Amino acid sequence: NNTLWAATSTGRIFVSKNADAKNPADVTFNRLDQFSSIDPNRWPSAIWVSSSNPNQAIVSYSGYNAVTPATPGHIFGVTYNPATKQATWVRIDDDSLGDLPIADVQVDEQRHVLYASTDFGVVKLRLKGNGGPFRGAEKWRLAGATEAPHHYVVANGYGADPACATDRYLVEHDPYAVI
Repeated sequence: NNTLWAATSTGRIFVSKNADAKNPADVTFNRLDQFSSIDPNRWPSAIWVSSSNPNQAIVSYSGYNAVTPATPGHIFGVTYNPATKQATWVRIDDDSLGDLPIADVQVDEQRHVLYASTDFGVVKLRLKGNGGPFRGAEKWRLAGATEAPHHYVVANGYGADPACATDRYLVEHDPYAVI
């Protein structure tokens, strides 16, 4: 795999798809934070890259939400689209985490659990659904925002995300009502 994620202390997030180029001068980076209106203007503390999809990462931020009240959050899922060279950002943490700066993140992909370390200990967050760090509703929103002549939906309606179970009856009895 020739993908490399990187960050700067000023909050910039980059990805390279040719990190293994023979000549280091040929390595190119695409800046991803410019595509987000929700990432906080604080320093990234860690980047965890999915082993099953190197275009998906979880980025954690240090600092306090009180410093950036318009853009709260400490843990974000980022999906990079190599075709468009753009990224989609989703806030993963919620207010139940509190205003705790995150030092590092790791994910148990088999159990769909994210572990985030803080100055006060380790926080365990259950990731929603089986599609990685992105909630079911966000997957639907992204599918609708994708420009394509046709959209196909493949779903079993039995994901771990509570939103998936909400309309299970409709999926089984009247799937067009869901779409």
